[in-house]
Amino acid sequence: MAVKIPKKLIEVALPLDDINAAASREKSIRHGHPSTLHLWWARRPLAAARAVIFSQMVNDPGGDRGYYAGKTKAQADAEREKLFDIDFRIKLNDHIKQLFSKISLTPYSPEIFEDYSIRLQESAGGQSLQVAASQGENQILSLAFIGSIIEIVREYNTKKKQHLPGPDASNYPLVMDSPFGSLDHNYRYQIAKHLPLLANQIVVLVSKTQWRGEVEDEMKAKVGSSYVLTYYSPKEDVKKDEVTINGHNYTLVMPSPNEFEYTEIMELNHGG
Repeated sequence: MAVKIPKKLIEVALPLDDINAAASREKSIRHGHPSTLHLWWARRPLAAARAVIFSQMVNDPGGDRGYYAGKTKAQADAEREKLFDIDFRIKLNDHIKQLFSKISLTPYSPEIFEDYSIRLQESAGGQSLQVAASQGENQILSLAFIGSIIEIVREYNTKKKQHLPGPDASNYPLVMDSPFGSLDHNYRYQIAKHLPLLANQIVVLVSKTQWRGEVEDEMKAKVGSSYVLTYYSPKEDVKKDEVTINGHNYTLVMPSPNEFEYTEIMELNHGG
C-alpha cells in the first residue's frame, strides 16, 4: 500500500514579498541583533531561514490533491492565511523587540502571543519569566506595537508597489494623548527622540508641564504646526491658567462667558 505524503506549505504557497521585506530589514539592523556582535562568515538571513524551515514542516491545508475531503478552495485558502498569520506575528514581534530595545532602559524583552497580547519577559536561569511591567514600560510597549504595525504597512506598500485595500494606512496620522504623562526624565527624552520616527505625521496632545524641558528640546525642531486648546469652564471660581510659548502668553483655562462648557482651538505660527 502506497503511503500518501501530504504536500508541505512551501510546495504550494509562500508569502515571498513579506519574507523579502523582513530579510531586507534584518540586513540593515545595526544594533540589538546577534549578527552585529561579529562579522559572521557565510551569514544567512534569519527571517528567510525561519520562513523556509516553518513552511517545510507544516502541511499545506489544501491536502494531497489541492483540497481535503469536504474542503473547498476558499476554505483551503483561508487556512493558508492562518498559517501566514503566524509568520506575520513573528515579523511583528521582531519589530516590537527592536523598537522597544531602542527606547527602554531595561533588559526586558516583549513577546507577542497568538491573541496579539504583549507581555514583557525576563531571562532568568535559562527560563523566560513574565515581568510585572510598570506604567511607563506599558506605555513604551504600546508605542512599540503601534510603530511596528505602521512600519510593516510601509514595507508592504513599498514591496508590493501598491496599497492595501482602502485609504493608504501608512499615511494615517498617529495621534498620541499625553504620551509623556507617567514617564521620568530619561524615558521622556527617549520617547521624544523616537516618537517622530514612528509615522509620517504625529499629533501629540500634551499639557504645558509635559511639553517642557527635554520633550520640547528634542521635538521643537520637528514641529510643523502648533495649537493651543483653551478650556472655558462654567464654574465662576475657576483659576485662570496660561502658557508662555516663544515669549507670547496663551490662555489654557478661564471662566466661561456664559453657562456653557466648551473648548476653543487656536493655531499658532510655525514654531510658536
